Amino acid sequence: QLKKMASSSKLMMWTPFEKVKELDAGRDVRLVGKVVSFDEDEAIIESSSAQIKVLKPNVNNYNTRFVEVFGTIRNNADSQPSIEESKSIPFGENFNLKHFNRMVTLTQGRFSSLFGSASSALAANSENAMEEG
Repeated sequence: QLKKMASSSKLMMWTPFEKVKELDAGRDVRLVGKVVSFDEDEAIIESSSAQIKVLKPNVNNYNTRFVEVFGTIRNNADSQPSIEESKSIPFGENFNLKHFNRMVTLTQGRFSSLFGSASSALAANSENAMEEG
C-alpha cells in the first residue's frame, strides 16, 4: 500500500488552472485556489485566470480562504470545468496565489527539466526508504 502511494505521488505535480480545460476527463490533478463558495455537493475555487467546480468536497476543509484540492477531472467541456475531489487540504487565510501560480508555471514550463529530475529523485528515494523500512 505504501509503495503504491509513493509511486502515485510522483504523478501529482500541481496543475495550472488554465491547463485543466486542455486535459482529458479522468485525469488526476492537484490545484490550489481561492474558495469562492461551497456546500455539501460542490465548491467553487478560483485563481486569477479561471474558476473550477469541485464535486463532493470535504466541507470541513473549505472554511478557509485558500485550499489545495486533489481530484479527477469530470468535465472540462463547459466554461467552468469540474473535478471530483479525492482529498483537500486547507491552506489558511494568507496565501499568495499569484506567486504560487507563477511558481507552478515555471516548474512545469521553462524550468521543468530541473524540477522534473528533482521530483523523480525524491520520489525514488521515498520508495526505497519505504521498501527498506
